[in-house]
Amino acid sequence: MLNLHGMFFPFAIGGAVVAYVAYRLAYRVAQRRSSEGSTFNLPDEVRRERDSLCAVVEALPAQLESAKRSRLAAAETHGRLRSEATQQWLTELEADLAETRLLGSQIPAADADGMDPSVMQWDIKLVEILALSIRANGLADKYRLSELSEEPILLPEGRAALHPSMSLSAPS
Repeated sequence: MLNLHGMFFPFAIGGAVVAYVAYRLAYRVAQRRSSEGSTFNLPDEVRRERDSLCAVVEALPAQLESAKRSRLAAAETHGRLRSEATQQWLTELEADLAETRLLGSQIPAADADGMDPSVMQWDIKLVEILALSIRANGLADKYRLSELSEEPILLPEGRAALHPSMSLSAPS
């Protein structure tokens, strides 16, 4: 037979624990929101994100050029300079350079005139900057990874290396 009196205490204790955890979570969220409201400055956040985006976009052409030199040197070493894969990579690189120029032209101007747009306008500007940052960081990561994952270079001893100074086999 089912004893309901014996099940009461475990359920009561479990319910009390769940209620306490929910209370502590709600208290922390409320504290965080109240502290963010006093310290979070949306115009400063927009300026920081814009400066970060500008730095990434300014560094992209040099990074792409470095990746191009590196890839062409590796292709020439392997005798694949005129291969279809190399030509396709160069075409993709040119498209990414055009994307970089487009990103540079789409960066919103800094608000130096001291205008005070509404919170919604600051939010919109922040979203625009973050969307551009995603595209710029994607390109930067693509060519950073491209430089790191080059095809192996064969050394005279028949060993492969990712970079001339990095051997994959143990020294003999």
